[in-house]
Amino acid sequence: IYSLIKGPFEIFDNFIYHDYVFVTEDYKTYLAKFEKKDFLHLIGISVYPMNERKFYDDYKDGKANYGVINLNKTYNRTTINKKISVIKNLQAFIDNKLDGENLVIEDFKTLTAENEIFKYALRNDDRRYTLGFGIHNNAKSTRLELASVGTIRQKVICVLRKNRDAKEYTELIYISKNESIQSILTKLKSPHHLTKDGCLILD
Repeated sequence: IYSLIKGPFEIFDNFIYHDYVFVTEDYKTYLAKFEKKDFLHLIGISVYPMNERKFYDDYKDGKANYGVINLNKTYNRTTINKKISVIKNLQAFIDNKLDGENLVIEDFKTLTAENEIFKYALRNDDRRYTLGFGIHNNAKSTRLELASVGTIRQKVICVLRKNRDAKEYTELIYISKNESIQSILTKLKSPHHLTKDGCLILD
């Protein structure tokens, strides 16, 4: 279990300093952020009694106490490897650089955990990657499956990024070849305004 953490940690750590917004073909916006406290759950590992954020900080500082990893839990290595495969390809997934289209699914829930409903999920059907986001727009669940349901499926046409502490989305990460950023920003349904430099601020 211990040896599985390093690879996905190095990738995930690049995401905690930024926030993202996905724009779908109906011009709705979906916020996305990645929190230290969710990392272990995203790869299917739990700790006790230490909290996940403290473990994350200690691991980054080279002071991780592996003794707090909950070995009383029955870990399914196949499931963990599936979750890790999503995290290892997280940059290409978020940046919409995988084969096929990225979709947003609202009111997402899986058939294996029907009581857990997410605000939305990001899905790539070709790779079978699914990333579920909670009510605070934080990534909470990784899945390599298509066994799930949701109310709306809309294609992602644009991805923007900002620094975590900034207000303006200054980086255009992805845009559909049939769209222009100027056109998208004038059609957004979410309350927003633009800076003098044309950067997006969501109200």
